Amino acid sequence: MDLRSVARSGYLGAVTLAGAAVAGWLVPLLEPVPLGALVALAFLVAGEARPLTLVRGGRNVELSLSTTMGYAVLIWLGAAPAALGLAAASLAVALVRRRPLRATLFNTAQLVLATAAAGAVVGAVAGTGMPTGPVADPVAALPALVLGGLAFHAANAALTVPVLWFHGASLRGIVVDDVQGHALWALVLLAPAPLLALVAAENPWLLLLVIAPVAVIYQSAGTLLDREHQALHDSLTGLPNRQLLFDRAEQAVRAAERRGEPCAVVVLDLDGFKEVNDTRGHPAGDAVLVAVAERLGQAVRAADTAARFGGDEFGIVLAPPTDTTEAVAVSQRLREAVVTPIEAGGATLRLGASVGIAVYPEHGADADTLVSRADAAMYRAKRAKVGPQVFSESDRTDDDRTRLLGRLAEALEGEGLALWFQPQRDVVTGEVVGAEALLRWRDQGLWVPPRELVAAAEQGGLIRPVTRYVLDHALAQADRWRSDGWQGLVTVNVTADDLADPAFPGEVGEALVRHGVPPGRLELDVAEAGLAIERGRLLEALARLRDLGVSVAVDDFGAAGINLALLRALPLSTLKIDRVLLTVGEGEAEPGVVAAAIDLGHALGLRVLAEGVETAEALARLEAVGCDLAQGYYLGRPGPAPSSPEEWDRSARGAQ
Repeated sequence: MDLRSVARSGYLGAVTLAGAAVAGWLVPLLEPVPLGALVALAFLVAGEARPLTLVRGGRNVELSLSTTMGYAVLIWLGAAPAALGLAAASLAVALVRRRPLRATLFNTAQLVLATAAAGAVVGAVAGTGMPTGPVADPVAALPALVLGGLAFHAANAALTVPVLWFHGASLRGIVVDDVQGHALWALVLLAPAPLLALVAAENPWLLLLVIAPVAVIYQSAGTLLDREHQALHDSLTGLPNRQLLFDRAEQAVRAAERRGEPCAVVVLDLDGFKEVNDTRGHPAGDAVLVAVAERLGQAVRAADTAARFGGDEFGIVLAPPTDTTEAVAVSQRLREAVVTPIEAGGATLRLGASVGIAVYPEHGADADTLVSRADAAMYRAKRAKVGPQVFSESDRTDDDRTRLLGRLAEALEGEGLALWFQPQRDVVTGEVVGAEALLRWRDQGLWVPPRELVAAAEQGGLIRPVTRYVLDHALAQADRWRSDGWQGLVTVNVTADDLADPAFPGEVGEALVRHGVPPGRLELDVAEAGLAIERGRLLEALARLRDLGVSVAVDDFGAAGINLALLRALPLSTLKIDRVLLTVGEGEAEPGVVAAAIDLGHALGLRVLAEGVETAEALARLEAVGCDLAQGYYLGRPGPAPSSPEEWDRSARGAQ
């Protein structure tokens, strides 16, 4: 046990003993209390049992009606009933909730000492000494009561400051950000106390009339705060979400700037989590995430914030003062907490963790930059399979990619993406029988290459939202074309991640219903390499799509060397020959290579579509060997959706 831990234990014990001593001193001051005081005690217990927590300025502010009623009892009956009533309520709720004994005793002592301090100030200002009975005229004594309320808050805060400091928070930061920020809420809670005291002095049973409206207001406030909490926290783990983490990071940066101290942001990504989901199922994956969240919450310091970004990525804000050395030490502790074996899915699972660090002000002056650069450092740690890494100049390229992902996420929520279409034609008749949906993104004035866009989305965990975006907009366009009289297929590209998600077929069905598009007008393209997921899951996904009436095509056939036995077992509709085979087909091997691929497709009962057709000669060769469909620049370039297929015919003739 280190010196700070010993000091913390000693401090908690000292405060507990002091509270017990003051409580013992107050007991002889007790005067007989009316039976109606039980109403006040009920208020005290209810307030302790159901505090309200607000998130303000990146901090949690806990509000409790027990404070209000406790101060009202002090005005009505004196300091002893108030302090001992608060203590009894605190102990009762703690015992029922089975809270840790040491924390319970400290919190109870804190309430006793703060109430005694408030009573002492009220008595000193009013010239009556420690109140042992009702304050004679609460209205006339209002200045004394205001100062007593401030004393209650000051004593409560003074007892809390060392605890936070012992847990690693900056002393200056506690005073500036926590104590001052809490003062207003403390006064708001104490303000109704004189009114409640007047009501109780008239007849304590009249307090029952206050219960109903207060309970309604309290419940409504609780509902609103619960909604606020849900909007700012991850529903699975209970940790703050990405939005709240960015707010906390910005607060930490501002505090660090004011104090001239460093702070840091850490990004932690689990290694091997995808395999847990694939082999053990999503319930096991969820159990792992919950366990990791609990461990991170226990491993960070009291002033720090651990959050879940989404997927298997977590972010941690290390409050000031945290320099690079301290950030690395904390990050190593976080990593060790995660890699400890986890029991989930009926097995003992061992995961790794890649950790990246960015420090203010060395690596950035705002939350966005720090998170982005910590993420870039994390990817370097993941590639090198090493411990926590601090951002360096070598991470600049990764940092650019991270920023690209951030802008892509924004584009998915806004209007930054565009869906283009490329026609698919019958080789013999030239009729447009289908159109492939192709995602395009103009970022900061430049078109992002499609392969770079897809690769970034896959690496950044955005490929499923991207697929949903394309599916939704492609079906909306299909419905418009259907209204104009065109009944061709619309093709949407999907990935292995999509097929591996049990929810994906259901999402497809919902999208078809939402847009009123017949299932037979949708074809999903999965790359040949994308079929290399667990066979049972693949067959289940394709079977469910087939049952919906949706056709599935194997894209890029010939590029990855798919197992032919697997190809024969899959419920497919179309085989799309990769342009690589057509390139080979321009040489002497042309008759054997292309014809063999087409014959294989037909033997499996599939339509065959050739991609990358760029010349009339290539189209003629495909027709000669019996290819069904073709797609390529010669037959129509990708572009915004035309109002009718005739526009593709005109653009194709213009290009020729």
